[in-house]
Amino acid sequence: MSLTQFESSIYPTLVRNASELLEAKPWMSLESTDVFAVQNPDSEEMVFVQVSGGVDQEPFMLTAYRGSRGLEILWDLNNSPEEAFVSDLNYEVPALFFTYVTEDELDEKDKEVLEDISLEGVEGYPVFRECRPGFQPNHPSVEDLRFLSHVIRQTYEVVQKIKEGTLSLEVAEGQEDDYFLRKPVESDGGLVWEDARINMDLDEKLPKKYPKLKRAEIATLKELPLGNRQLRMDLLVSPFTTDDSDEIPATFLFTISDYESGDLLAARIDEPGVKLQKFRDSLLTTFNEVIVRMGERPSAVHVEAYSLCDMLGDVVGKAEIELAHHLLPPLREAEMDAIYRRLEERGGRLSVSPGKIMF
Repeated sequence: MSLTQFESSIYPTLVRNASELLEAKPWMSLESTDVFAVQNPDSEEMVFVQVSGGVDQEPFMLTAYRGSRGLEILWDLNNSPEEAFVSDLNYEVPALFFTYVTEDELDEKDKEVLEDISLEGVEGYPVFRECRPGFQPNHPSVEDLRFLSHVIRQTYEVVQKIKEGTLSLEVAEGQEDDYFLRKPVESDGGLVWEDARINMDLDEKLPKKYPKLKRAEIATLKELPLGNRQLRMDLLVSPFTTDDSDEIPATFLFTISDYESGDLLAARIDEPGVKLQKFRDSLLTTFNEVIVRMGERPSAVHVEAYSLCDMLGDVVGKAEIELAHHLLPPLREAEMDAIYRRLEERGGRLSVSPGKIMF
């Protein structure tokens, strides 16, 4: 894998900006809740920057969450008491990020990027990635590398302003939706950066729309007797992929099993690379089919992911089924093996077709 001419010209500046930011110890000035915005000078795209790690041997990371959806996920991840409750969101994040890793964690392109770049005084190796919904993190495009370089440099400027006492990111009461913004402006002397503010009312920009069953389907559920059986629902990332390119798609797997015995009742998988939100919207149908097949309503449904709570809330409330939200033990290895065997039977390990499996 050879770097393009454009990549070869961008990476040295990118690494230099990253090293200067690390030397400034941004974790001493920025908490994980100190979020600010940077605008892309080429497209006017807005990203929201969060700095984490750097202390207690936790790797330093700068993440630039893209747009309204990125900002929403930032706060969902930040405000969750348990990482497992929002682990599925890691595959829905639209973002750019950079962090430092050990040599063993570098891939071939990382090694080529850093081959002729001096890293004196830096512990670890800088890596730069793009997160795209439905895919594993990948190397950014040339345009995103250029923008990420701007983001890192403007983060350095924000840190310097805080150190000098000319800027505070403390949120005033009543201004929780306002963010400090570094805004690019073209001038006769070239690109300059100005301080500004931006309002991001996420309730207005991203109204919540959860999937629902039809009235007739709800009525059918309510007519079923209420039994003693309890279910659990899991949303996982499967190792299956049908993609041979550098972009590795995430393949989502949804399972319904007996809470007490662990026995599988159903599993659903979608095409690799399908966005998580689209996949989740199809899961209520599978849930409904399992209960109708059981011939009785479960007394409770146990879930871990917040997104499954949101998806089920309306249905279980109307069907008078208890919804239990808490950490769950991993699915048994035997159950996972059973799913993979069935999937292999249907199309081969590298060619999984979408659909559901009933057990």
